Amino acid sequence: MKSGEIVDPLFFAFALDKMDEAVALVDENAQILYVNQKASEILGHSPEDCLSLHIFDIDPNFPAPRWPDHWHELRQAKSLHFESTIFTKKEQLIPIEISSSFYLYKEVELELVIFRDISEQKEALTKLNSINNYLSAMFETTRDPLAVIDLHGRISDVNMAMEKVLGETHNNLIGSDFSKYFLDPREANKRFAEILANGYLESQLVYLKGKNNTSTPLQINANTMVDQAGQVNGIFISGKDISERLEFEKELQKQNERYHNAQSIGHVGNWEYNVQTNDFWGSDEAKMIY
Repeated sequence: MKSGEIVDPLFFAFALDKMDEAVALVDENAQILYVNQKASEILGHSPEDCLSLHIFDIDPNFPAPRWPDHWHELRQAKSLHFESTIFTKKEQLIPIEISSSFYLYKEVELELVIFRDISEQKEALTKLNSINNYLSAMFETTRDPLAVIDLHGRISDVNMAMEKVLGETHNNLIGSDFSKYFLDPREANKRFAEILANGYLESQLVYLKGKNNTSTPLQINANTMVDQAGQVNGIFISGKDISERLEFEKELQKQNERYHNAQSIGHVGNWEYNVQTNDFWGSDEAKMIY
């Protein structure tokens, strides 16, 4: 076919019906002049029935009084891209994505509308938002300090428990260097290198400093985070404040020292014998006595 030669309109109709996207032609009065097969399937109307409809019959976002404003906007912009909703023949409201273009054909103003059903995307987004809200609630309500660190060691996010440990507000912490909150910043850099090299860090004791020179011992676990392409894009750190446990262990050690000193001073001891295993245990003083 030579350039500029007129193509049979039936060929255009055939080509449009084979498209995966819905196509409609609308005039300035919102009257539907043409729909392809995909548009007919989405609307649930036959192509013939669609020609008796106006846009405001199927799209609640474009009632008749608003249509002139839309047409004026389209005439000025020449093309628009937006989301809307339409009613099907079964009165089901579905979300659609629309690309529309303005055309002037033989002094008649027309709008070519290409649209697609985005119900699945909307449903997936709703589920994703639900999951994100759930994880966000868990992130904020857990009593354990949590933090997300980017690959440069800067804080991307923290929960309220970590804010309390560091004595800073959420806004002040975001974007700051996480290593400066370690008693020894060099230890922080060492831990970051381990996490990036191994992909994780398990049960490591670190000391974080807060305001007024306070320090908090945290037993931390960490894992690298990856994006959809599998590339590492950050580090997730969870910690557990073990201040009470360390205090208890310190007090227990003192009690044991007092106990041993008392035995030594009184020259008394104690011993245990397990008749089932034939194991014997005795204190140092008991061994000296016997």
